[in-house]
Amino acid sequence: MKKHLQTLAAGTALALILAAAPAQAQEAEAAADEAGDASAKEEIVVTGTSIRGLVKPVGASTVAVDREEVKATGVTSTVDLLANIPQIRNFGGAPAGQASATQSFAIPALRNLPNTQPGDGTLFLWNGNRMVGGGFSTRPDPAVIPTSAIDRVEVVLGGGSAIYGSDAVAGTINFVIRKTLDGAEVRGTYGMADEYSQFNMSGAWGKVWDTGNVLVAVDYSGHSNILGSDRSFVSNDLRSRGGSDFRLTSCAVPNVVVGTTTYAYPNWSTTANRCDPNDYQDIYPHERRWSVLGSFNQQITDNLEFGVDAYFSKRNDQFFFQQTAATGTIRSTGTRANPYFQTPVPGTTSQTVNFTFGSVFGNSVISDQDFKTWQVMPSLKWTIGGGWRGVATFNYGYGDGTVNQGDINPAYKLALDPGATGAPLTTATALNPFNLSQTNPALLEQIRNWNKYTHRDHETVHSKIVFDGPLFAAPGGDVKLAVGGERYWEDQYSIEAVGPLGKEDPALAGGIAYRDRTVYSAFAEVVLPLFSAENAVSGFQSLILNISGRYDDYSDFGGTFNPKIAGTWTPVDGIALRASYGTAFVAPSLNSMAKPPSVVLSSTTSTALIPPGGNSNLPMATIQGGNPGLKAETARTFDVGIDFTPAFAPGLKASVTYYWISMKNVVAGPNTSQFLTTPAYAGYYVIPTGTDAQKLAQINAFHGLSGLPIEGGGSVDRLGIPQIVVDSRTANLGESRISGIDYSLQYRIDTGIGTFTPAIAGTHGIKLDLSNPSGAPFVNQFLNGNPRDAFTASLNYSSGPVKARVAWDYLGGYPVLGVTNQTYVESFQTVNLYASYELPRQGILEGTTISVNIDNLLDEKPSFINRATGTGQIGGVGQGSFIGRFFSVSLEKKF
Repeated sequence: MKKHLQTLAAGTALALILAAAPAQAQEAEAAADEAGDASAKEEIVVTGTSIRGLVKPVGASTVAVDREEVKATGVTSTVDLLANIPQIRNFGGAPAGQASATQSFAIPALRNLPNTQPGDGTLFLWNGNRMVGGGFSTRPDPAVIPTSAIDRVEVVLGGGSAIYGSDAVAGTINFVIRKTLDGAEVRGTYGMADEYSQFNMSGAWGKVWDTGNVLVAVDYSGHSNILGSDRSFVSNDLRSRGGSDFRLTSCAVPNVVVGTTTYAYPNWSTTANRCDPNDYQDIYPHERRWSVLGSFNQQITDNLEFGVDAYFSKRNDQFFFQQTAATGTIRSTGTRANPYFQTPVPGTTSQTVNFTFGSVFGNSVISDQDFKTWQVMPSLKWTIGGGWRGVATFNYGYGDGTVNQGDINPAYKLALDPGATGAPLTTATALNPFNLSQTNPALLEQIRNWNKYTHRDHETVHSKIVFDGPLFAAPGGDVKLAVGGERYWEDQYSIEAVGPLGKEDPALAGGIAYRDRTVYSAFAEVVLPLFSAENAVSGFQSLILNISGRYDDYSDFGGTFNPKIAGTWTPVDGIALRASYGTAFVAPSLNSMAKPPSVVLSSTTSTALIPPGGNSNLPMATIQGGNPGLKAETARTFDVGIDFTPAFAPGLKASVTYYWISMKNVVAGPNTSQFLTTPAYAGYYVIPTGTDAQKLAQINAFHGLSGLPIEGGGSVDRLGIPQIVVDSRTANLGESRISGIDYSLQYRIDTGIGTFTPAIAGTHGIKLDLSNPSGAPFVNQFLNGNPRDAFTASLNYSSGPVKARVAWDYLGGYPVLGVTNQTYVESFQTVNLYASYELPRQGILEGTTISVNIDNLLDEKPSFINRATGTGQIGGVGQGSFIGRFFSVSLEKKF
């Protein structure tokens, strides 16, 4: 990192030198063009274009959330803010990460692209520039930006790779930082729901002068955890709701399996002891976050402006989840006998015992996660003359994350059964699964002192230069050009290790990985105003075209060129037709390519993976990890829409957009549920046959398995010879076709008692088809687990110091396949209230506003699904927020 900090200083200095020469050379010309250039300095570049002066990107559908709307939502993080936009995947939910290293924070995503990498297809920017990865992932964590620093959020829907490069397939989300705050403000928020609380303290100070501004914003926020047992609708025992009993049989009170029969200890009933992991597991984690952001802009000369933006964010999460399940063989005779052996079937000499260490270690295990992210971005803008401007930006970012997750030493199995070569067990060396407290305390400590350690860091160095200005005058206005280039470098270092706390061994887990890449890019964009107010004719009040293209050359997978053409046509005042077509791409993440492969041993729990003649009690081996051969996901995007702002109804705005996305080379894991029935997957698994020696030879030869580490140590036949070996690593396997309609309508009505604004905004999915692997029939994902409709309808009111809002959020229901006794998941709907009042402007109360939010006023429960708790899913919860009715109050003071 040190060398890149040096590069940061050097890059800033270089940009100054580059800027100074043209600025000085143009002094005389600048004086002549002073009037024209003065207005040009006031022009801004909106998201989705590199050319100044456009009110919105040509041909694009946009969503904007201004500062007042941020306050009206009552949210305390940008991720929660984005969850209020219907086109965001987690609309209507409670965005949270998972207790894992792969998705440690919620990553919002536009549309509903069926990617396995969270956030793929959505580009995140701050002040128009890329954000660094948020810890474990190379995908950014939007929550690092304090809400107190945000002026507005601009969402441009549709492909944007012709402007920005990778990730902008479904759209681009840009956090625009405040520049006009002149004074100080502080804000405090406290909220609560059943068994839950949340707080936020933020402040911002800004100063504006004739030639520049400065802003400092700070934010400290947090919330408590929610255990599954805190919500009555979260359970793995769903029988009371017409569902199934998914409770586990590995519990603090053990079960014994003899043959195919399970017996419950201690009474040896054939009704197994069962336990619900939700009783001891978080559905929402405990979190604390600290963020600070600074922004400085200064006009150095009439032609030169310097700016720098920077932020630092630190976050700690704690997840509780159920104690790790344990299972093993226990014997009564021979050198492998366990002195604590008990059996429900007299004469039995070998049996399986399932249990947890909850009775001695506690029923919950903690995953402690620490992340920090920081970024600094100096920039120079210089006026060249003739309406032209240059902008040079240097952007350095760094993010890292560390997770320590408690676990149990897999060597506990040897304390149940030492194996054919192990030393005979005694009461000092044997594990008593029937009464763990009778086990030697030293042995228990050896088993308990086990930790999964994961660390990743992501570093980016991004240099960009762009020039824009008029080429020539045309009847409809100036034809403008933007042209530029970029160099982007990123790397990721990761280590995954397990072992005694402080002595974790990478050889027993995912190991150590490093990968970097360099990207060189060139881009150009032209805006052609064919008709405008200057030359309007009947049927053509305005017609503007935008043609753009970008070439990106990646050091690891090659080059890609992405063009786009867009247009906006206004045939009559108040009606604007727009359309765009282009290509886009998503570069594979460094982690998906670099993570070292490893082998995980387990029982064959999925019936779809049990080969002929096999059973679920036999072991299987799974190869997991990165795939260095991944290529870019490619896409074609098309949007067409209409905006309606009639003169006869000045407060009315309406918009409808049809979108279409076709993607190829989609990065996805093999669909293991179809392994044995889909010929295209034949190369992704092997079923060994023959003698034991022949089976092991086939297993070790499969995809280089013999050279891969076995997680937990030992050999591939540690649990027995696997009956099947699966390669689950992601590959460019899929294709997808996505289409739908976005819509919005609002009408501002001014009355004698205030202003009322009814509004609705939403999206309707038409097609969400996925083929995996490529060439297989496309499967309509709307027929299994994906809602078509999402909208928010609201009524806003304002009158002097009073503002209020009532909103109805709707997330549509959807069909499900393969769910016992259920074919449909119901919609999730909530009513949310907001009200604020600015206290009288006198004395100490001047500039003080109090506001109240009630989210989910009717305390609606999430929709039901007959499904167990697992990765990315909560037992019994189909969709919707599990927080429940949430009340919060905020106090804001401006100075």
